[in-house]
Amino acid sequence: MLDFACYLDVHSSIVKNKSQQSPRGQSTKSASSLQQTQAGGDVQEQANATGKVVVVGQEKDGTVIWTKDDIHPYEKDKPLVTYVGTYSPSTQASEVVFIHDKLVTIVGASINQERTLLAFTVLHVESTRAWDQKNGRQPKGNYQVFLAEVQRQDPSVYNLQIERKSYVKVQFLYGQYKGFGSAFDKDSHMLVFLHKEAVGLYHIPLARMGDKGVIMRGQPKTEIIFHKFSWCQWDTHHQRLHLLYHRKPIGESGEAPARPFVKCFQFNPVGTSHDKPFHVLPDVRMDLPIPPPSSKSNSSYLDIRLCNSIPDSSLNMMVLTHPNGTYCVCYQHPGPGPRKSTANKKKPRKERSSSADTALKYSVCMLHHGSYLHCHLPNITGEAAQKARLFFGVIYDYLLVYLPGHFIHLLNVSAEFEPCHHILWHDTPSHPTIGPDESDVHHLSHFIKDRPATVSGTGTYMYDSSLGRAYKLSIDNACLVDLFAECYMPSTRLAVLHYAVIHAKDLAVLKKLISFLCNDITSPEVQKLMVEFLVASTYYALKKQLNRDQMKLFTFTACDTGRGQLEKTRSGVKLAQITCSPMKQKLDLSSQWLREKSRQTMDDMWTNLHYHMSSAHVTRFDSRNVQKAWTELSKDPDNLKLLHVPVPAAGSGRKESVLRRLSRRAKSALSPKTGRKTTTLSRTDAVLGSTPPFLEHADTNLMEEHKNALTTEKLSQHLSVYLTKDPKGKIHNLATEYVACQLQQSKQLCHLLWSVMAHGTEATHIRLSVKGSLQDEDLFQLLERYYFATQEIGYPISPGFHSYFTALGFRCLDFRLFQQYVDAGVLQITTEFVLQLIEDLPDDPEHCNIKYQVISKLSKEEAVLCCQSWDHPISAKWLSERYVASCLTEEHTTHRHGNKEERFSLLTTSGSLSIGSVDSSMVDVHTSGPPFPPLATFMALVKEGDPHLPEIGAHGSRRAYPMNSTFLREAAMSYSSIDRSSREASSRVH
Repeated sequence: MLDFACYLDVHSSIVKNKSQQSPRGQSTKSASSLQQTQAGGDVQEQANATGKVVVVGQEKDGTVIWTKDDIHPYEKDKPLVTYVGTYSPSTQASEVVFIHDKLVTIVGASINQERTLLAFTVLHVESTRAWDQKNGRQPKGNYQVFLAEVQRQDPSVYNLQIERKSYVKVQFLYGQYKGFGSAFDKDSHMLVFLHKEAVGLYHIPLARMGDKGVIMRGQPKTEIIFHKFSWCQWDTHHQRLHLLYHRKPIGESGEAPARPFVKCFQFNPVGTSHDKPFHVLPDVRMDLPIPPPSSKSNSSYLDIRLCNSIPDSSLNMMVLTHPNGTYCVCYQHPGPGPRKSTANKKKPRKERSSSADTALKYSVCMLHHGSYLHCHLPNITGEAAQKARLFFGVIYDYLLVYLPGHFIHLLNVSAEFEPCHHILWHDTPSHPTIGPDESDVHHLSHFIKDRPATVSGTGTYMYDSSLGRAYKLSIDNACLVDLFAECYMPSTRLAVLHYAVIHAKDLAVLKKLISFLCNDITSPEVQKLMVEFLVASTYYALKKQLNRDQMKLFTFTACDTGRGQLEKTRSGVKLAQITCSPMKQKLDLSSQWLREKSRQTMDDMWTNLHYHMSSAHVTRFDSRNVQKAWTELSKDPDNLKLLHVPVPAAGSGRKESVLRRLSRRAKSALSPKTGRKTTTLSRTDAVLGSTPPFLEHADTNLMEEHKNALTTEKLSQHLSVYLTKDPKGKIHNLATEYVACQLQQSKQLCHLLWSVMAHGTEATHIRLSVKGSLQDEDLFQLLERYYFATQEIGYPISPGFHSYFTALGFRCLDFRLFQQYVDAGVLQITTEFVLQLIEDLPDDPEHCNIKYQVISKLSKEEAVLCCQSWDHPISAKWLSERYVASCLTEEHTTHRHGNKEERFSLLTTSGSLSIGSVDSSMVDVHTSGPPFPPLATFMALVKEGDPHLPEIGAHGSRRAYPMNSTFLREAAMSYSSIDRSSREASSRVH
């Protein structure tokens, strides 16, 4: 899942560019002060193999500090000496800055930003045999610190009189401190870390010598900024120092045990000499079982030369931050130690081994959320858990937890989102440093690339000291698709889809994920994944337009957050379990602290952290509540009148006739477009193909408009609770934009589904007279899942979707099952579909009965419109009956001189529909017989109102208007007979 791109290979890059000349005119004279310090000590030939480049430090600008044991540049016959140099990855330039005349083991080094002072730590061991490269640990010995002036003609090396058995680390500060850019008066500041003892700050005064040289002009001034600590980490990129120490909490009794606390020093450039170059963050109590350091025994240190922390083998911690306010403290729980209890030896072998095994665990303190994530890995136990050393880093907005050869975890712990959708992969990830023997030791540390300060510099680049290579880490989308297809737990698939939508932003990857879903359309997981796509993609689309105060009010996932996660194999073996718990004591960043900090640094991480921690808890908008309200509201159609549906502005153009508009809509929804102009394809169309015609439907659906109005109303109410300072008009516009974004993402998902399942242009044209193919049935089932997904969360649907979906269902389903879908509300009978049905199906008795039953599902107005377009005697007879009934109704007699539109309104508002009761065999409606005076009077009135009514006497003749005099006479006689029968029945009752 991770892509390892080699960014730097020290053996090929640095050695190739290493200069063999003396650095900056350095003479071959020995460094006497250092030589005297080492008198009587053993030479460490085994510490560094001849010709091997070892990276021992890195600075803020990305400069790498390296050492190499090699022959003297001028005196070839002398013993090997140690070179110290710098390498710039951006310019690929290497330079030797210091040559020592003896072999020394440098375990750490730092150079100031003027490139005038070099500080380094030397490890002296009692025996050369103490080095064991296989276990990856440094032998017991003494650590000494030296400071060299590398720009002098005769370089001087000073012993800082620091010698400890515990690890000692040195680090210069970078920034525009006192005298920065000055030629005469400037200071260089250096931190010295004495493990378990203290942190010292050295202020070294510098002065100009000659044109280019800079020398020390006095003794360094020292101060202790912190005393006993058990662990520390230097964030080179952001110039922060993180410390772990133990103390008793304030207010607890004297017998209470010491608790672990994390303290942060933010170093900032200052302008006056009396100002301190740092600011201290309030302590953070860690509710984790971190044991206090033991002063009786010396720690064992890993042989990690490029390390931004104390490489204590018994403690693995890492503090990771992000400019958006993310602040995480990662901790690996200690593995099982050797068991010395004799009681355990008496147990049977199986019980003894099982009780000794302790699973690997790690925890993440999310300071910005005020909670913890705890991960338990029951499949990594015993010796494997004891040797494991996790790598913690930041990749994009995810926290990376990596154990080579075992697992990769991407934890979604960003300050923008509540913890959820963690990607857990345990399929033995490939790693470029894993050889045939998987027991090889891999010490991974962070590597810095020169980049803008607005981008987090930790976690994206990783250095493997076992091979001397730096890698650029990125997420391999191809492996992500494989993980989506192979993983067993639905939660992992949801996490992968969530990442692909919000973070990967790659339509090609999304299309591959959707293609995998289409392999098992009947799975209940399909609908959940579609819902997640809709919600996440809507959030991402809004993210570009809204500020963070507004974005935290919108939901970014359809799943519950902060509930933990479980990963298992198909056989039921538990691989990982993540749980969540709140912090007992949260960090309090006072406004005074922020004001003081803002005067010293431009870094906005602390401001963003304070924003997240001080913000009151808000409830994100859940569109599921809209769907519940819509279900209750739609039970009574009169309630829909209360919703405000925006009406298009009048006068926008000449009004289109009803039949022509219906015909155009039917062709647009159910037929492919022809004669389109050739234009440059958009990014979406290039991946998914051209948009299907039914998604480009321009007209609106009344029910969808009412639902959108309800969503806008509910969202406006929700936003008004929190955005109290914003005017109502702005909030309404924000809600309207959100609904439009919902519709856009709904269309995109439908386009994705259609592009995967429908191939070729024939899929866009639904011929209702042809039975659906297997491909049509798969597409129908997939669109059915899409429909239910939108209904679950109340998302809008493209107006043309219903017609296309109903037409597809008509082809794929038996007609009785089709009617059940219609009665259940899944399929909607639209005028576009009915018009296509009338056109495609023949007018034989069987299909006429189908048309009658389908038309009977329409509303009164829609039924009249469809009957007007159906060239069949039965529709003409039914329309005539409606017309006569409206004309003979007493309340409508005043309209007999009205125009066609007025009489058409009478047709659609009076009486009830009974198309289904019409017998298709009633095709001969021509009547003959003696004249009937009342009928003649009625026909005269009709002729007076409509002089263009055609006189058609022969049945079967085609008509120019849906009604004719023959049908009207027949309807009038039927109406007269019904009316006379009802009066006779009434007189008999009385």
